[in-house]
Amino acid sequence: MAVAQQEMQSLLRQALSAQQSGDLAAAEQACRQALVINADEPNALQFLGLIHRQKGDEAEAERLMLRSLAVAPDQPHVLNNLGNLLSGQGRSEDALEVYTKAVSLNKDYQEAWRNLGLVQTTMGLLDEARASLTAALDLNAGDVHSLNALGIVHKELEEYDEAIKNYQAALAIQPSYLKAIHNMGVTLKLAERPGEAVEWFIKALRLDPTIPEVHYNMANALYEKGDAPAAIAGYEKAIEIQADYIPAHETLNQYYWEFGEHDKFTLSYPPAIKRAGQSAELRVAYAKSLELSGDVEAARDVLVSGLAETGEHAGLYHRLGRAEAALGNENASERNFENAIRMAPRDQDIRLDYARMLIRNAAYGLALEHLEAVEAENPYEQLMWAYRGLCWRFLGDEREAWLNDYDTFVQARMMETPPGYDNLEHFLERLKEVLISMHRTTTQPLDQTLLGGTQTQGRLLHKPVKEIQELRQALDAQVMAYVRALPDDPDHPFLGRKTNAFRFTGSWSVRLKSEGFHVNHVHPAGWISGPTYIEVPSSITEDDPERQGWVKFGESGLDLGPEREIIAKAVRPVPGLVALFPSYTWHGTFRFYSDEYRMTAPFDGVPG
Repeated sequence: MAVAQQEMQSLLRQALSAQQSGDLAAAEQACRQALVINADEPNALQFLGLIHRQKGDEAEAERLMLRSLAVAPDQPHVLNNLGNLLSGQGRSEDALEVYTKAVSLNKDYQEAWRNLGLVQTTMGLLDEARASLTAALDLNAGDVHSLNALGIVHKELEEYDEAIKNYQAALAIQPSYLKAIHNMGVTLKLAERPGEAVEWFIKALRLDPTIPEVHYNMANALYEKGDAPAAIAGYEKAIEIQADYIPAHETLNQYYWEFGEHDKFTLSYPPAIKRAGQSAELRVAYAKSLELSGDVEAARDVLVSGLAETGEHAGLYHRLGRAEAALGNENASERNFENAIRMAPRDQDIRLDYARMLIRNAAYGLALEHLEAVEAENPYEQLMWAYRGLCWRFLGDEREAWLNDYDTFVQARMMETPPGYDNLEHFLERLKEVLISMHRTTTQPLDQTLLGGTQTQGRLLHKPVKEIQELRQALDAQVMAYVRALPDDPDHPFLGRKTNAFRFTGSWSVRLKSEGFHVNHVHPAGWISGPTYIEVPSSITEDDPERQGWVKFGESGLDLGPEREIIAKAVRPVPGLVALFPSYTWHGTFRFYSDEYRMTAPFDGVPG
């Protein structure tokens, strides 16, 4: 027995030495010889699993690691390695489970704490991620990877100063740490400091000019600085480096659309598709841009050819389902949605779009089944609740009134005059001048709800401009007063999220011209939403039977016809009014006709 154990240890040492020298074949052979001696030797099993992962055979790697853990469950290092494999496959929930077990077995396992924090960040468990990464740093304060990861958590929590401190600490230890340099630029951009962000992106590109993500993010910062030509060059460089770098395609083409350069719109896609070959995702993005611009038939052609050229793909089926529905081909639409769900049963967007088609076709029961599947993945998905409310109303379910309760949930409040101004009109005039300077485009965005106007870029309420920060403080006071006045109902998807803290997420300004309006929509990623009215045409009056420019609630964006649509409530805009409502509430505006503009500053926010 002792001789066999000695031989086992010798073979494991050989395997390690061969693996470290890059000779995976010799490493695998030594492991298999060890397993001949003892087929259940846990170290040989897990080491062979690591070798298979290096070879790209992840299924066999997972099987071997699980077998090692079946023999000896209390192996923190094997759990950590298995977590790395699962995390790399995007199986975050499974990785979370094994990392958690690893640190429970060894509370001093610094690497496992860091990996646990990383997967928690991926899953949006930011408070938990902060605790895990803090634990990792308590064990090794000089771990630059944990410092960078904690910076990302603070960035996601919009605690930008804290994020910057973490990146600075990492860079003090390792000045050329590329990830921290890049993340510093991203954080500064989010903090509305684009000039400083560009400087950090330049540093990152000096270290490695071949990363498309860095070119893309620098282009975004350059655009915020007002240097549109340099921004375009940055997007084009990202695409040159990686033909299927989709964010650059989408942003570049959105820019061409919003600035009226429609002759260049979508031209980046065909040559990139030729270069990228089998990229189904690039074809999906191309079709999406075409669909948003109204060219649904061209989008369908791209998707049909994409399926022929690249084979089955959930995204291609999904967008083809949308296109066929828009073209009135209901049977074809249904087939494609079913194929998409077969391939990606947990994809919320597919089920939401399918539910939309089913509601239009009055198949409310089947739509509710798909909406329940979405809720299982994300109970805070606002579009899911909006669609569910429609189904309940059409089925005569009393939960529709419980969900929407327009009289209680839709409230219009006048904002208070910020300190230092004679009156609210004085403040709004100053704010209007600031906002007008930020409306630089000529056409509405492709993927937004306004028609006949423009929208600002970036997150308005995060900009370090005096008047905007005064607006933010005034809005914060109104939102918290609104929340405090709401009734309590822990089982309600809106009221159940009541909290003493609120965090602005998206915010922007919209400037509509005559005949402009918002199509009916909801805000999928929010909790509470609402516009603040900054500039209101004199044609928008209380006694107007057409209610020009008013905001309406209850009428869906599905064009269901007068026999199914309702307008449950409408609010007349006046300067300084804030209209607050649950983000899942259907809302839009009536057209207005005037030589004057209608300008708002809408926002989304979440508990926090």
